[in-house]
Formats: sequence, C-alpha cells, structure tokens
Amino acid sequence: MSLIRRILGSAAALLVLLGALSYASIVAPSFGIEVGSAVRSAEQSVKAPNLQVVCPGGAIRSGGASGTRLGEFDQSGSAEVNAIDWLRTATLQTKALAGISGAPTSASTGVPDRVGRATLFEVDDPTGKLEQGSQLLSASQLQLQNAANFSGLLAASCEQPAAEHWFVGGDTTVGREALMVVVNPSQVDAQIDIAAFSNGGQVTVDGLAGLSVPAGRTLIVPLASSLVNQATLTLRLTASGGAVAAWIQQRVVRGTIPGGSDFIAPSTELAKSLVIPGLMLRGTADAAAIIKTRPAYADQTPMLRIFVPADSTGAKTITVTAQLFGSTANTFGTVLRQTVTTGTTTDVPLTGLADGDYVAFVSADRPIRAAIRLPRTNKTKSPATDFAWLQAGASLKGIRAFQVPRSGITRLSLGNPAKTPVKIAIGSPQQVSSATAPVVTLAAGEVRSIGLTAGTLVWLKTDSDAPRANLVIDLDSAVATLPITDYKNLGSKVQVSVR
Repeated sequence: MSLIRRILGSAAALLVLLGALSYASIVAPSFGIEVGSAVRSAEQSVKAPNLQVVCPGGAIRSGGASGTRLGEFDQSGSAEVNAIDWLRTATLQTKALAGISGAPTSASTGVPDRVGRATLFEVDDPTGKLEQGSQLLSASQLQLQNAANFSGLLAASCEQPAAEHWFVGGDTTVGREALMVVVNPSQVDAQIDIAAFSNGGQVTVDGLAGLSVPAGRTLIVPLASSLVNQATLTLRLTASGGAVAAWIQQRVVRGTIPGGSDFIAPSTELAKSLVIPGLMLRGTADAAAIIKTRPAYADQTPMLRIFVPADSTGAKTITVTAQLFGSTANTFGTVLRQTVTTGTTTDVPLTGLADGDYVAFVSADRPIRAAIRLPRTNKTKSPATDFAWLQAGASLKGIRAFQVPRSGITRLSLGNPAKTPVKIAIGSPQQVSSATAPVVTLAAGEVRSIGLTAGTLVWLKTDSDAPRANLVIDLDSAVATLPITDYKNLGSKVQVSVR
C-alpha cells in the first residue's frame, strides 16, 4: 500500500511540473540572440617612420689609448662626414651616441664636418609626405689613418639600422685583425647573434651568441677571439630587441709595418647574377715585385670571395662564373669558372690583371653573395699598402643620390650586365630634376669609370634595373670604396575597425 502511495505521489508531482512548464511557455517573454552586421573597417594611412642612418665614427683602436690593454677599445681621431642635406622642407637631426666610452649623447641639427663616435642622422618629417630614399638622406664617412701601427683609408657608408646584416669579407689569421662594430641607436637594448661560414662550412664556436648591445651604445666584437686563424669568412649578424647598424673593421699589420685597413660594408645582394664594380687596379707591378721576395705581401693581389648558402634541394656543389671586363681596349679581362660547395665560403685569386679599371659580372646556378678584395701597393713608400672590399652593387633604378667625399680622388665605376644599352643621367639635383643632366649610355656589357668633383652633390637617374655602381676613393697611396645605397621606410595602408 505504501508503494502505491509513492507512485501516485510521483505521478501527481510530474503532472504539476508539466503544467507549470506549459504555462511558462505561454506567458513567459521570449529571449533570443540577434547577430548584427560587422562594423565596417576603414582604411587608414600609416606614416612611414622617420628615415635614419648611422655612421660608426672614428677608427677603432685595440688596446685602448696605450695600445696594451687587452680587451679594451677606443676610437682614434674623427672621420670626415659627407651627407645629403639639401632638402630644406624637413629637419635633419643629428645625435652623437654614447659610443664605446659611454659618454653622454648630444643632439644638434644639420651635418657636422666630422664625427669621432657613432652618430645617428634622422630626417624629421612631421607631415610624412616626403618621398624617402637617398635623395632625402644619404651619408658616408672617410678617415685616413697614418699611425705607426695603423694605416689605411677607411670609408664607411652610414647604414640604416636593421635586424639582419651579412658580411662577405674578413680575415683573422696572424697579423690580421677583424672587429665587428655594432651600433644600437634605439632606446631599447638589443641582443645579437653572429654566425660564421668559412671554406669548411659553418664554424661552430662559443662567444658569438646572445651578445648584449645597450641602447645608444657601440659594441666591439673581436672576431679572432672566437674565430681563430680563419682566412676566409662570411658572417651573418641577427639582432632582436632594437635594430642595429654594423660593419667589420679589418686591419693588417705585417710584423711592425702597418698594411692597411678598411670598414667592410654589409652585403647588399643575394642573387644568381651579381655585378661588382670598382676593381680599379693600381700598382700591380709593384705588388708583383714585392711578393717575389716577401711572401707576407701575397694578399696584395685582387681576390674574389664567394659565399653559397646551404641548398634546400640537397645540391652539394654549384658552378660560379666570373667575367671581368676592362674599361678600355688595353685592359683585357679574364673569365673564371669555379665549382663551389654549398654552405661554404671560397676565395678565388684574380691573377694576370694589369693596371686598369674593371667590373666583375658574376653568375651562378643558385643565389650567392660575393665581394672582391681590392689592393693598393706603392713600393716607393716603404712600401705603402692598403686594401678595400668591394661589395656587389645594388640596383640604381630610379634616383640615387650621394655627396662625393671632400678628400681624395673619387671615381664612379659603372657596369651594365644587360644585353641592351642603358642610359643614366648623372648631374646635380637641379640638372637631373630639370632633365638637363648629361646622359651616359652604357652599351651591353660595357664598363665605365667617371671622375667626380670633390664635395659635390650627385644624382644618378635611370629607368633600367640593370646597371650597378660603386665609388672608389684614392688618397695618399691608400684606397677605399663606398656602395651606392637607397634606404627608405615605407608607409602602409591598414584596415582599422572601431567597436
């Protein structure tokens, strides 16, 4: 009987619940989710960051002021600055950075005549409407060293800070000093890693990873400390945190006799076809005579350095061809063909070339990087020797602008690798802007060397992507080279939705 009562009670409760639910479905309000249309996004223009370039400042001297303090560096003297500053609708701001010594930064406007420590140049364009490029900001520096243990002409293109730099050049064998000069112009600390590739492939070493470059400071990395006795080097620098500018300062001392120095610029081109202008050979007979009796001077001959990245297809070797053409009928060039192992750096001596002006056209099965060591020898000066590293030229298409160094004799080396003629207008900004500049026509495969007036502003304009160029500077039996670059930051369009 109790069981029957529990069943009847449960049934009654169920009927009451069903009735309540039925009533709620009739009188309760109805709720739902209504999905509306998405908020329309608007296209907004984002102003390009101000254009900045950084110069390294005076030559780096190892051992401090006394030259005897291990691991200590300072900057020797100051470098002449040559910069574009003719566009007066924007303000060129200059900031001398803390550098190696940690001295306080100082700011000014305009271009200083000389810089002793790393210096940042920035075009302040509040409107964001000026077209960026070398005609807005381009700078370089030049310094002649004549110390008892430090000689040579050092030229450096002032570089745009970036997260990655490649260097084709450098030597850490006995009597050769290679210093990586890294400048962090940003307001945050940066960390850098350096990878090295020799003729045996990537070099595995300690001490070149996780290096800190404080904000506004310069870090000097003595490469020989980790890369011991390496004659053939390609280096890759990567940075995180702040973007950095970088160069390699290479110096030679043969016993107690200084043998020259150079700032090696970052490599600009990775391609199957490269053009390396500026192989202006002088003193080849002097070099040959000295090398016969002094083997330590064997590096006073020109040399092509080739870096082949590791190949994702598994290829072990590639073929590289270098054609060297002279600028006159009396300067016969040569053709070289070399098999190079992927993932390695290879040096190829350029022998048998007489004094003259040459350009190298280099081609390969796969994209490569390449550079040429350009020597100078004058046996009447004890002897006087120097060298410079020529990098592959970047495209000249559009307008490329630069100021010719005020010191020395500067020549513009041009090469046209195309199968058709190209035209290049070369003149002052006013001449190029008004289409009254002299026009140089380069035939297919032609090489041309043009003397430039010291201290002038020069514009190059061409509609072709083919021609390439470098500057070569001679001063007091020393030589230096400058690339012709066109740095810019690009603005952009972004879609912005406001909710």
